[in-house]
Amino acid sequence: MDCVTFRHYWLTPEHNQITGDLRTQLINHFIECSVCSDAELSYRLQQRDVDLTKYPCIHLAEYAEFYCEQHRNPFDCPDAIIAYDSKQNEYGIIHGDRSSTIKINCCPWCGVKC
Repeated sequence: MDCVTFRHYWLTPEHNQITGDLRTQLINHFIECSVCSDAELSYRLQQRDVDLTKYPCIHLAEYAEFYCEQHRNPFDCPDAIIAYDSKQNEYGIIHGDRSSTIKINCCPWCGVKC
């Protein structure tokens, strides 16, 4: 599958309705193509009205804008891993104690400087 075909089918609100062999091909392409998996992530963030220009990369945008229906505070959610401290203007990995972060200087997923 090529990237144009992937984006045509996958980057739509109806992509969950795709079944069968086409769905398998789309998922395989998503796994194998980092450009398209990043495009999908960007699409999902835009659907949530996340301003991607506020972040150094889409990966930090995804994790800093983490949303959980059960936990309003990311420090309360075991699934949240990145927090942004606006006072310090820095990103951090939420520490095991769930009350502090370990500062990061680069995105753990793509390496872009924070």
